[in-house]
Amino acid sequence: MTLINRFLLPRKMAAIFLMAVSMSILPAAAHSYLIPIEQLLGFMVKKIHRSRPTVITRSVHNIDPVNREIQTVFEERIRFDTPNLYYFETTSTPTGDTSYDFANNNRDKDLLFYMLFFARNANEATRFLSGLCINPKTETFTRLDKTIVYRIGGTEKDAPYLMIDKDKFLPLQICYYNDPDRDEMVVVRFSDYKKIGKRWFPLEITYRKGSSIVRRYIHTEIKPGKRTTVGCPFMKLPEPPCKKTAVYP
Repeated sequence: MTLINRFLLPRKMAAIFLMAVSMSILPAAAHSYLIPIEQLLGFMVKKIHRSRPTVITRSVHNIDPVNREIQTVFEERIRFDTPNLYYFETTSTPTGDTSYDFANNNRDKDLLFYMLFFARNANEATRFLSGLCINPKTETFTRLDKTIVYRIGGTEKDAPYLMIDKDKFLPLQICYYNDPDRDEMVVVRFSDYKKIGKRWFPLEITYRKGSSIVRRYIHTEIKPGKRTTVGCPFMKLPEPPCKKTAVYP
């Protein structure tokens, strides 16, 4: 080996090393930019959109927010139809605290988050987010536990938001106010996704009010509903709390 080769070899090895490092870093960096929100919501809708009518059977676990113990467990079936119609059907006898009020008029508010899965395109998803006071013009990266997510919504404290898995484009958590006066904040966590038919759906949902878990929903069946509506005691879902007030530049 000549003196020149001895001099050049370390430089060549250093150059090869730097090139290898660059190639390993660039793919990760290339995917770390923020996707335009409309495009991001379009990717999400393609993953989760379900047509109505859809029938969902779920096990409902009501949880005491103070001692965090399960109070009541029962099964119910919900049929979602158009335009924004639904009805409940309790399919099992409640266990635990049997004083639970099944006629509670606020139960329909606890269905609003399901409408995210019925959005047919990015525009409908945007209108849905705006109706929940989520600013659809602001987007950032953040983490939910150990998962990197896109966060759509204002950056100020207590601002409602939607978090979407960065790699899978599945919604993981949504936070919004349940009333126009913004007195009650709700945080809904979607987990244990399963592909049902051609779309993904969370088998478990954790429902928080404030900082306390008050309900856990375990989905046991998701299927298309029949078109017949005769005899179904349909009710109309409440208007989103910010539908008439949300204005974003």
